[in-house]
Amino acid sequence: MGGKQRVTGKQMGLPAGVALGMGTALLVTLAGAGVLAWLIAGERLAESTMGYGCAAVLLLSSAAGAWTASALVGHQRMAVCLLAGLGYYLLLLGMTALLFDGRYQGLGVTALVVLGGSLGVLLGLKGSAGPKGRRRHITSR
Repeated sequence: MGGKQRVTGKQMGLPAGVALGMGTALLVTLAGAGVLAWLIAGERLAESTMGYGCAAVLLLSSAAGAWTASALVGHQRMAVCLLAGLGYYLLLLGMTALLFDGRYQGLGVTALVVLGGSLGVLLGLKGSAGPKGRRRHITSR
């Protein structure tokens, strides 16, 4: 059976970690949208590449939010990354409802990009090695 684990106080609770991850994703989204708008306004990118740029910003921001949430919470990495991605997606839906009068377009593609970004973080995170098996000692007979 497992022994008691000491609480070190370095990890954050699940709701607070996911909320901070969503905040990080929102900040990265705003910065990425600003950079994309600057590139298009300066004619460094064509207007036809705006869809690809938006997908890249969504992917990067969902990955940043999931990584932040996972680093702050420290356990149950897959669940934390999925919750951070879901929260970010719901935040995007809410912003669309408030700012664009609920004209939803491309919900499925956005959901797939956000899911890919939040789960893609798991590839770079190192998990625990897990419990080691007991060594079996063979006694002499």
